[in-house]
Amino acid sequence: MAPKTRLDPIVKLRGHEEEKAQIVLASAGREVLTARQNLADAEVRLLKQGRVGELARDYEVADAARSRAAHDVRQAADQVTRAKFREEQARTAYISAHRKVEVVRRAADRKREDLVTEQNKAENKEIDTLATLMYSYKRPPVGRF
Repeated sequence: MAPKTRLDPIVKLRGHEEEKAQIVLASAGREVLTARQNLADAEVRLLKQGRVGELARDYEVADAARSRAAHDVRQAADQVTRAKFREEQARTAYISAHRKVEVVRRAADRKREDLVTEQNKAENKEIDTLATLMYSYKRPPVGRF
C-alpha cells in the first residue's frame, strides 16, 4: 500500500475542480452543437421563404417573413459565436485545472517515492544489522587459546 502524503487532500480537491471544469466544458460543447443546429434550422427557413402571389400585400408579407428569417439567421449566428467563445473559455479553464492537478499529482508521487525509498533504506539497514549480529553470533570467538 502506498504511503499517504500531505499532498493527497490537495490532489483530491484539485481533482474535483478538474471534474467540474470537464463538466462545464462538456456543457459548453453541447451548447455549441445546439447553437449550430439552430443556425442550420434558421438558414433552412430562410431558404424556404419565397414570394407568394402578385398582390402588394402578399409581397409585403413575404418580404416581412424573409426579413424575420434573415434576422433569425443573424441571431443564430451570434448565438453560435457566443457559444464558441464560452466553449473556448471552458476549454481554457479545464486545461488550467488539469495542469494544476497534474503538478500536484506528480509532486505527491515524487514524495511517495521518496518515502518508499526511505522506508526501504531503513529496512535494509535493519536487515544488515541483524545479519551482522547473526554472523558474529555464529563465529567462534577470536582470541587466545
